[in-house]
Amino acid sequence: MILAAGFGAGYVAGLTMPGPIADVIANFVGLGICLFVSANGNQWREANLLSRGYKTDGELIEAENPDGALAQYLEGAAVPAV
Repeated sequence: MILAAGFGAGYVAGLTMPGPIADVIANFVGLGICLFVSANGNQWREANLLSRGYKTDGELIEAENPDGALAQYLEGAAVPAV
């Protein structure tokens, strides 16, 4: 939906303004969408997982990759979340 709004804004700007100005506006709209999604993506993912029944145990695993995280979890090397 956010992406569709960005395309719509770019389309309207392209119809109503000269080419270079419309391009600049469309680029700023696209940049704004990218920043908005990147700033909120983790919270959306967390909310989605919680709504599907996933639960947190209050521990934090920091690893370079998923296999490393799984190995740390199985070894019990998790750090309590703050």
